[in-house]
Amino acid sequence: MSGIAVVVGCDAVDADSSWLRLHLPGGHLRTIDWTAISMAALVRNDERMTFEGDLEQITALRSSHDPLWIESGDGVAIALLEKRDG
Repeated sequence: MSGIAVVVGCDAVDADSSWLRLHLPGGHLRTIDWTAISMAALVRNDERMTFEGDLEQITALRSSHDPLWIESGDGVAIALLEKRDG
C-alpha cells in the first residue's frame, strides 16, 4: 500500500491476532502486521476538516462513519467504520 488507501465499512476490515487486513477497492487485499503499525487513531470532532480527491469519501460519509486512521511503514490507510447507535 503506497500513499493513502480508503476503505469503507466494517466488512472492509478483518483482523487476526497478528495482522490487520484491508479489503481495498478493486478486490485487492492488503495485510498489515500489527507490529508494522506505528499509529492508529479514531478521529473525533473533525467537522472543520475538509478532504478532497481520493479522501473526499471521508467528508461525504462523516455523518454515518467514523474514520480510523492507520499508519504503517507502507503508508496510511483510512477505514471508514459505521457509527453505532448509542
